[in-house]
Amino acid sequence: MAKKAKKRKGVIAFTNAYHGLTAGALAATGNLHYKDQLFTESMDVTFMPYDGYLGKDIDTTQVLRKYITDRSSGVAIPAAIILESRFRIYN
Repeated sequence: MAKKAKKRKGVIAFTNAYHGLTAGALAATGNLHYKDQLFTESMDVTFMPYDGYLGKDIDTTQVLRKYITDRSSGVAIPAAIILESRFRIYN
């Protein structure tokens, strides 16, 4: 729906992400064990480093921003960014 609404092709997903076992979810999964390579290519998914992936001192939101704002990065402004948030429940 985002691709149609935004009239853009790409989707950004993150490393270490798992979204489920449907074909669309597998296309945006970073884990090669679950990935459906054929469907991923047709979905035009670009993977970016998730929080902490490049080390605790690297702000990966700034890395993402650099990629999508730099016209020479090779990453176009996406139709959607799929993000699984982490939360903790403390007792």
